Amino acid sequence: MKITLIGILAFLVLVAGYFVWFGGPPTLPDDPSMTDRGIVRSWFYCSILFVAGAGTACFGEKEYGMFPPTSLRWLFIFFGIVIMAVSATWMHSLKKAWADRSGAVPGAEAALWHTRKIC
Repeated sequence: MKITLIGILAFLVLVAGYFVWFGGPPTLPDDPSMTDRGIVRSWFYCSILFVAGAGTACFGEKEYGMFPPTSLRWLFIFFGIVIMAVSATWMHSLKKAWADRSGAVPGAEAALWHTRKIC
């Protein structure tokens, strides 16, 4: 693990961008099929997955072999990006499911939810 100033800045920008884009856990009306605890837990796990992917991409480094050692940094970056993409896709599907079940738009970005087109 190699921590540099550029890595720290990239990590902070990625994590801040994630939370600005997706916001915090939604508050939904009372519904017996969805509990607040389950919603917060799924939001938490998805967010932890994104932070882990960002940490892997920004700070992961490993050398393999002895003569000459080969850096596996590109694998850490690749798998970090894959983990972040999975997390963002999962959060998008969670927000869509929360909106479909509650009839309301979750999160603070209610005014922008229907105008944003993500394919």
